[in-house]
Amino acid sequence: MLNYRWLLRSCLLSAFVLSILILGSRILIGSPDKVIAILKGDGIFVENDVADLGKLRANEERVINFVVANTSRDSIKIINTKSSCSCTVAIPAFPVTIERHTKMFLKFSFHAPEMAGSFTEFVEINSDVRPTRIVCRIIGSVDPKPVSWLKNP
Repeated sequence: MLNYRWLLRSCLLSAFVLSILILGSRILIGSPDKVIAILKGDGIFVENDVADLGKLRANEERVINFVVANTSRDSIKIINTKSSCSCTVAIPAFPVTIERHTKMFLKFSFHAPEMAGSFTEFVEINSDVRPTRIVCRIIGSVDPKPVSWLKNP
């Protein structure tokens, strides 16, 4: 017969130990994304994988920075980037090397579309370590163009 008290105590103790480990590593290491990346054995992660540009005017240009962190013991290489449309272009020349335990800004130039409404674009960052592919999102909305012919004379 199964002893339910022993099973409950074991589960509670395991949950307590796991929460202490996660909390302690968050305090020592930093962001939850970084903790998860290290626990999974990933060598690279993006600190904030969503860039919210808010409201833009049609054809407005913006520069976006994604912070890429190297959590591995070796330097890593960002091989290239790909975007879901021609409106987003990487500014640095690739490949780029990120030294061990450091961070780097990857800059992208974003050109807002002419059509009014919300948008979601994707940027894929490809590296030589696990995960080899990281997808980041760019979100926002475009205000309608002002109609110049409605101006008062």
